[in-house]
Amino acid sequence: MEGISAMSTAHAPMPALVQSLANAGWGDLAGREFQGVRTVLVALMHSLPYKSAQGAVTEAQVAQRAGLSVRWVRRCMHVLEDLGVIE
Repeated sequence: MEGISAMSTAHAPMPALVQSLANAGWGDLAGREFQGVRTVLVALMHSLPYKSAQGAVTEAQVAQRAGLSVRWVRRCMHVLEDLGVIE
């Protein structure tokens, strides 16, 4: 998947937003059923440029960083897209 844009604002880079989400209990991403989704979100955070949270990254690259299968990463990324966390 190319051209991923993850949650980021002019006021806070993606790592700060992910940390805030984690500190708040993950909101809609809480619970065991979303563990893979959270893992993929953190892998994306580490794969994209720090401040912009936008760039080209493949599902295979995210899968390798997350320690998950490409198929599972694809499913988790669809969840993140459906929630509006990534585009």
